[in-house]
Amino acid sequence: MIETMTELKLRHRAEVKLLLLSQANQMITQTEAARNLGMTLSGLNNLVCRFNIHWPVKMPGRRKSNVEQLQ
Repeated sequence: MIETMTELKLRHRAEVKLLLLSQANQMITQTEAARNLGMTLSGLNNLVCRFNIHWPVKMPGRRKSNVEQLQ
């Protein structure tokens, strides 16, 4: 039986959510996950918010002043 467009969209949505959950459960930052998935951080974050996914690892971003302090 051929899959309808509605069924296809629902399956795609479920697969995207499953992929995001698998990345979140690897205990990596959203920045690392975005790199792994070949997408922008803002795109990933939009999906995380849309699917209401809890991302356990939250680290502050590096700003130029923080990087200079480390050196």
